[in-house]
Amino acid sequence: MRTYVAALFLIGANLRIFSVLERNEMGRALFDASLLLGLASLVINRLTWLLPFYWLAAFQQQSLNLKTILSSLMGFGSIYWLIGGASFLLDDFNYLRLWADNVWSIEWMAVNRVTPTTVAFLCGLALILIIAVGSFMGQRNQDKLRTRNQLYGFLWLWLGMKVLWITAAKSNTAFLSLLMIPTLIFWAHYFSLKDNRFSRLLFVVLLVFCVLVFGFYSPF
Repeated sequence: MRTYVAALFLIGANLRIFSVLERNEMGRALFDASLLLGLASLVINRLTWLLPFYWLAAFQQQSLNLKTILSSLMGFGSIYWLIGGASFLLDDFNYLRLWADNVWSIEWMAVNRVTPTTVAFLCGLALILIIAVGSFMGQRNQDKLRTRNQLYGFLWLWLGMKVLWITAAKSNTAFLSLLMIPTLIFWAHYFSLKDNRFSRLLFVVLLVFCVLVFGFYSPF
């Protein structure tokens, strides 16, 4: 259940930062996105490390400066400022200690623990991403500059989630599900460019794949 809650906040953060139309709006967008990311990190603490990848996404959109970095730190830090204040009043800092331990602890994923289901999931995810990115790279000159920059930003986000998955063995199932978010966005772009039998077949395969993912990784 906590994975779904974190995914909702993460989707909201992505929508906010990647829906910016003007450069001068990036400061407010990063503040809102970082605030939502902070809420997601309350559920899955290691999502904190996605914040630098949001900066890279803003840099890719040519909107990163000191002002936007400070606004994102204020948005993200406001969540923990409130928690720190409540912890001080209650004289109970156990949550902040647990959060720090989870954020800074690195537990590499053991290859011998990877199940066949996870291998199949990763192969399907890799195939989806390769097809979508290959389509994007092959026709990137047909897209607007803003669209290209946003998709490159999503590549940074996908890379960040991949790093988190590799270094968070205890939460690898959660991060596998979250990896679907930027991947599906690339697929949406792919379907906006292609309309033929092959793309329709891939769309059906994608739906079946998503159902299987939900069946294998759902906590319900």
